[in-house]
Amino acid sequence: MTFRYLFAFILVVLLSGCLPGPQRMYGGPQLDPTKESTIRSATDDTVRFQRHLVIMSIDGENTLNFLKSMFYWPVTEIKVIPGKHDIRFKYKMEFGVSIAELWVVTCPGKSYFAKAVAAGAGSLIWIEDEETGKRVGGIKGSVDEPKDKNVPCDGEKRL
Repeated sequence: MTFRYLFAFILVVLLSGCLPGPQRMYGGPQLDPTKESTIRSATDDTVRFQRHLVIMSIDGENTLNFLKSMFYWPVTEIKVIPGKHDIRFKYKMEFGVSIAELWVVTCPGKSYFAKAVAAGAGSLIWIEDEETGKRVGGIKGSVDEPKDKNVPCDGEKRL
């Protein structure tokens, strides 16, 4: 009987880590919210695990490894340091999956919102500035993509 209680306690502790929340995608100490950027993705929770726009990786680093993905909800919110980031999204629709690789230059203290819509057999995926609703970034490899990772965000002056 004691084993049952111990097992139940361990299960509750493990599952409490499954609650969705922002994933920090930078090393070192946690930054003040005014010095980090947030990227969120849209999710339609009316049907579980359908119509999800999941953030798969940032700058080549997976947001979840295989073991974590068995216990955690799909990653839909991340915290990054300001600058240029390459993001890989997976959009799970009712009848298929679409993958997109986008880039975005983030500013400190700002939030960005990734959106997707089904379009024929595929989808359209883009990122907007959450405050203004203006589209930012673009498709990985596009001609307007900055080549340097150390790019100032809009409105910042470089010394």
